[in-house]
Formats: sequence, C-alpha cells, structure tokens
Amino acid sequence: MAASRSTYAILKIMRRLLFFILFLVISFCLFNLNQVVAQEVPKAEYSQDDFIVKYKPGQSAQRLKSLVSERQKKARSFVNRMLIFLGDVKTKLINQKTPEEKWLRFESVYKTLGITGETSLNVETTSQGDQYVVKTDARLDILKVIAEYKKLPEVEYAEPNYIYGTFNLP
Repeated sequence: MAASRSTYAILKIMRRLLFFILFLVISFCLFNLNQVVAQEVPKAEYSQDDFIVKYKPGQSAQRLKSLVSERQKKARSFVNRMLIFLGDVKTKLINQKTPEEKWLRFESVYKTLGITGETSLNVETTSQGDQYVVKTDARLDILKVIAEYKKLPEVEYAEPNYIYGTFNLP
C-alpha cells in the first residue's frame, strides 16, 4: 500500500511537471507567433520610370513599325500599292485595323503616356516571345501608365518592373 501511494505521488508530480512544460511551450509559441504576425510585410518596390510588357505574337510596336516601313517600300510600285489596298479592304471588312492604323495608335499612346522607348527582353532575335521593358519619362504615375497600356488590344500583359533584393538574416 505504501508503494502504491509513493507511485501515485510521483505520477501526480510528473503530470504537474508535464502540464507546466506544455504550458511553457504553448506560451512560447504564441509569443513568437504574435511577433511574426506583428511584423510588417515590406511593400514590393518597383521602378518608377519603366515597366514590363508582353505583346501578343507579332504585335509589338517594333514589329508594327518595321511592317509599316516594309509596306511603304513595297507601295512604290503601282501593282504592290493595289495589292496593299485590296489587303486593307479585306482587313476593314473583318473589322480589324491596318498596320498603319495600329502604329498611329501606338504613337498617340506613346505621346500621351510619355513613353520614350522599348528594350527587348528576348535573348534570341528569332524568338516568338515579344517581351519588352518600356521606358517612360516618369511624369505620370507608373501604375496609371500600365493600366492605360493594358487597354491596347496588342498587349497580352503589362506589369511593374519589380526590384528584387536579398533577405537580411539576423
């Protein structure tokens, strides 16, 4: 009987010790969780004078400009001028714009939004991806410029040029 009382007392002490350790672990976790949640997540930084754009295949401003210049060279002969005219009529019948009209729209948007140029992100010149870094004169908010640029039917997507860095470890 004496052995069972001492065993029971030891079990009671061990159970109290276990609950105390469990309380400490839970308190520590909750305290650290509050510190993690309370930390402010830094806002993403992005360039204020350029953004990244991906055009639909063959619809980049540079491609349209070269297409317009090619058509102007071809239009020097009467036969080619008539072929271009018939192609433009067909384009109008299916409610699309000619390359010249698309280029004029690009020039208008460039002036309105203060776009100064584009740099290709493609490594290969034969690549089908039309991704560019578009430079602006930074007189307008870059997010508003991107919102307006996204409205162009030739644009697949446009996004800020985010600035990435490494994390500081304690």
